[in-house]
Amino acid sequence: MSTYFSEEEVRRRIEERELYCDAYEGLEGLKSERDRAKRLVARFNRTTVDDEALRKELIAELFGESASNAFLEPPISVAYGHRTTFSGNAYANTGLTLVDDYEINIGKNVMFGPNVTLTSTNHPI
Repeated sequence: MSTYFSEEEVRRRIEERELYCDAYEGLEGLKSERDRAKRLVARFNRTTVDDEALRKELIAELFGESASNAFLEPPISVAYGHRTTFSGNAYANTGLTLVDDYEINIGKNVMFGPNVTLTSTNHPI
């Protein structure tokens, strides 16, 4: 399949919350970011209750420093990971899905029940 828009244009469309497609050839940067997140999420979702230190490490790698006080129960799902920030002391029960094609900001002391989905932009088409 050929590229309809440049990666720069797709990123602009995401930021402006316009319709976009990010699943075709020529968007290697976006694909690389999503693949990185999928690998980290897969590792996180395979952890057990005995792997608390590894979970913290993977969450920090996926979301960055802002997630240092976030406690997430596996399984989780994200699009990119690095586009989600935490203000502190967040908790998510199992099944958190973050469609973070654009920014998601999770406030301080936020608690999510099971199977919550947060989406920050139009779903890619």
